[in-house]
Amino acid sequence: MSTAEILEKAKELFFEAMVSGYANPKTKKTTLEGLPGSKVILFEKDEFKVTDMYFTYLGSDLSSGMTIIHYQNKPIWTMHYEGWYKEEVIPFLKEVLHIAYQKGYFSGGRGINPFQSNSFLYINKFERNEFEDFKGREEIYSGDGRFLGYHEYFGESLLSR
Repeated sequence: MSTAEILEKAKELFFEAMVSGYANPKTKKTTLEGLPGSKVILFEKDEFKVTDMYFTYLGSDLSSGMTIIHYQNKPIWTMHYEGWYKEEVIPFLKEVLHIAYQKGYFSGGRGINPFQSNSFLYINKFERNEFEDFKGREEIYSGDGRFLGYHEYFGESLLSR
């Protein structure tokens, strides 16, 4: 497979993994041995493996995470994110992410911009937005305009350009 074909397949599998991952309320998370407190979701198909892991501290709104795609047991793509969200917006965040992943819409690996419900507004601002190189910040506001949290994110392909 060429580099372009590998990345195209990785992008397809990213969406497939994410639909069944964090944004899916039925997904079971595990902990990686040697990484106490990690919350990990694994997805494997053909020669690809997607690992989505994040960390939080009990009672804290802060979180930090990373998604890695491997091809033939070699890392080929990563996404990093960190920030904080009020607990009340987590179901809304998962809904926003799940919709983007189901539609196969890449927006920095996060949600479709903008997205609004009766209670919340999601905004995603990207500096760069290609699967091979992306960076941005997502934010959630209450219906009355209160800031309820954010994640900054970035990532890129590890394959030669």
